Amino acid sequence: MKAFAVAILSLAFIGLFGYLTWTPIQQAIAPKVLVPSPTNGVVVDFQSCADNDNPITESYPRTCRANGVTYTESTVETNPNGCRDDISCGKGKFCDQGLCQPIVYDTSCSTDNDCQLANQFVGWGCCYAGQCDPVDYSQDNWISVNSQKYTAGQTKYCPAKSACGTPPACPSSIKLSNFVAVCQQSTCVKTERIAPMPKINPPFEPAN
Repeated sequence: MKAFAVAILSLAFIGLFGYLTWTPIQQAIAPKVLVPSPTNGVVVDFQSCADNDNPITESYPRTCRANGVTYTESTVETNPNGCRDDISCGKGKFCDQGLCQPIVYDTSCSTDNDCQLANQFVGWGCCYAGQCDPVDYSQDNWISVNSQKYTAGQTKYCPAKSACGTPPACPSSIKLSNFVAVCQQSTCVKTERIAPMPKINPPFEPAN
């Protein structure tokens, strides 16, 4: 009886050993099942390029190359400061190559002619930004800046007008006010010029 039990245990051990040994071998020699990528091999942007296991650089932003074409990852999805336009960055910032950057306006001046009022809510005012908004120079978003340096910033950071498309068809609305840009102590400031009181003619008195 004891010999029978030993024989049963031996057979069980041999069966278990064979199963554990054969399973990895079977998996190794089994034909591989090709699972299609999410885009079925079609590459149209960075994500589809990465999904198809193409090489990715560790630059910022990352790039992926497939079929001789390099695709750049959008910084909007990978960086909390990502942007597509100045308006998406909010007050005091502008969109520079996909990233929100703080705007530092130059306010130096020598004369009043060096200064102008600019809407800081639209950054550098690229591509008709803010063109349809009502203009009210009394609001805090309108500040006084150096005219030449502001124009230089537009040239540096804004795309060419030909790349901006058709201007929006919207009526201009300017609220009349006495706020102007002037130069005071070599700094451009916004101030309100008080219009002089009109002269009141004395009442007509007939001659005696």
